[in-house]
Amino acid sequence: MTALLELRQKISEVYGRYEAYVRICTKCLLAFLVFYMIHSQLSGSMNPRSWAEIVVATLIAVMIPIDACSILVAIFVIVHMLMISVEAGVIAAAFFLFLLLTYFIFKPRQSILITVMCLVGMLNLTGAAAIPIGLLCGPIAVIPAAAGTFVYGMILTLRQNSSVLEASAQRLTSMEKAAYFIKAIGSNERILLLMAALVVTIVVVYMIRKLPYSYAWAIAIAAGTACYVLTVLVGNVAFGVTVHLLYLSISIILGVLISSVLHVFLFLLDGTHTELLEYEDENYVYYVRAIPKYSVARTDKKVTTITKAGDGETSEEDSFLDDDQSLDDYFRT
Repeated sequence: MTALLELRQKISEVYGRYEAYVRICTKCLLAFLVFYMIHSQLSGSMNPRSWAEIVVATLIAVMIPIDACSILVAIFVIVHMLMISVEAGVIAAAFFLFLLLTYFIFKPRQSILITVMCLVGMLNLTGAAAIPIGLLCGPIAVIPAAAGTFVYGMILTLRQNSSVLEASAQRLTSMEKAAYFIKAIGSNERILLLMAALVVTIVVVYMIRKLPYSYAWAIAIAAGTACYVLTVLVGNVAFGVTVHLLYLSISIILGVLISSVLHVFLFLLDGTHTELLEYEDENYVYYVRAIPKYSVARTDKKVTTITKAGDGETSEEDSFLDDDQSLDDYFRT
């Protein structure tokens, strides 16, 4: 445990020193993967113009706030869907406009979950994000998580039915093609199952990790894993939804690993030193359950130098660092 805590402390120090660069690189990687996957799903072929579009969109995403990245992704999705089917693009635009008016205005910080869930959906790794979202966010996060999965469903449905829409372009009206696209989305049981599994997992993980117990997060991770797997398998048996066990296993393993890392860095408690405290004021008596977090004491670095005196004798000098000054701070000065 001590080695793990020391590793956590070192990683935290490195992250704190290079936080700005880490954030920029993470945003750049996320944006590039999202735009690349959207283009590959809806266009298929990659040419120099396609790469230029992806790079330009990625650079724009890096320069704008993280809250606005989902709007840029929405524009990217709408434009690519309009190139295949005008009706599908209009439906996607209406859906994003509905989200903008009902959710983005009130919870802009969580809008990035739409982008994340759309990406993991296209990678067939939806389960990898369900448990971490439940650990980090509240139950309201089911809205952007389900919305991101629905966006992936629209992309998947358009890719599967693009040939039908193009073949029937002359004999079907715009309203008929729009109705066909909406019906195809509603009949995609795999997307509906993924959305249901997400909602159940996020709510269960959130409810358990809020319990006042030392191992609440560990129990929440185990319960969330079981809920997601059971929901997907029940959907496979009851509704005949095809489940790829390989992708399911990989997503669950990734989800547990990510959640375990979050557990170590954010909520690692020492249940053996739990204290029950009591406070009282004029109106209330407060009973508090205090559980300390695991921590490792930092040892101050002491350096002893031996210099030669002018007469040839050696003299030993105590640490040239102040009590509140670290070695790194000394060399930076």
